[in-house]
Amino acid sequence: MRWGGALLLAFIVFHLLHFTTRQVDPGHWAQRVDKSGRYDIYGNIVASFRIWWVSLFYLVAMGALGLHLWHGVWSLGRSLGVAKPSSHPLRRRVAPILAIALWVGFSLVPLAVIAGVIH
Repeated sequence: MRWGGALLLAFIVFHLLHFTTRQVDPGHWAQRVDKSGRYDIYGNIVASFRIWWVSLFYLVAMGALGLHLWHGVWSLGRSLGVAKPSSHPLRRRVAPILAIALWVGFSLVPLAVIAGVIH
């Protein structure tokens, strides 16, 4: 949890600097605008995920997020003191399903750009 949390913190800072404030622009897309004169978010995503290290960092961070959520959902009741030490079997089933679903969902975008499905 410690290393995953540190990785997630670094990812959140990078993500905000990249996609929100555009202070980090590995795809050199910050000055481009779409046909209506607005910042081209779609183009920034595609240009950025075409860079291997951006996609790799994003995918590793999503793996850490999945593991972090798996542990968090599984231990939620015990950490709050509302569950007995023998955890409920349903919670053990929900944790991996939720973690895997979010990991796959968030990882699909960079994988689709890398595979050429999104251009």
